Amino acid sequence: MKPARRPGAHMDAESAAWLSRLGAEGTEGWAAERELHAKLVRLALAEVRRRVASTPVPV
Repeated sequence: MKPARRPGAHMDAESAAWLSRLGAEGTEGWAAERELHAKLVRLALAEVRRRVASTPVPV
């Protein structure tokens, strides 16, 4: 699968590298997918913890 548009000058280097790795075939692409999934899970859990701290619990 190819990205809808190629990384360009308007994109920061880290984002361009992610897109390049995610678009790679074989083990490099799979590794990038696993890393991105793990990163998204960590961010989601951090957001849940942040929201729980400010959510009143009815007693």
